[in-house]
Amino acid sequence: MEGNNNESMLIPLALSTGSFDEMEAVLLVSYSGGSVVQVKKKSYMTLKSAIDWNRTEASQSGGAEKEYREIMVEELEKALASGTFQYTDEIIEKWVKVFPTKAKSLIKSKSKKISPELKVVVKNAIKT
Repeated sequence: MEGNNNESMLIPLALSTGSFDEMEAVLLVSYSGGSVVQVKKKSYMTLKSAIDWNRTEASQSGGAEKEYREIMVEELEKALASGTFQYTDEIIEKWVKVFPTKAKSLIKSKSKKISPELKVVVKNAIKT
């Protein structure tokens, strides 16, 4: 199969792994043999690496984490064609199940980087 130009697109490590704690995300990826790219003190994975890593994690997981990783693979693969990644409500709902403590922290955060719309989706996902 011929390589896709978007394969080398950089995806923030937090997005690739679901962990917004950068050190935890680096450890998650490193522990499983994945590769991390550092750019201006920020950590990333290439799109191809993010797909491969999530696919491997899905195959080794069960329950909510397996579902989350499988959905991530689907959406990351769509990004191969489009060049953009869409964080869907379905991904967020699965993320809440895998990272409930981080989801609760996100809701309580005063950061203006977190949109009110995202907080609503996370709150609703916690309730289900």
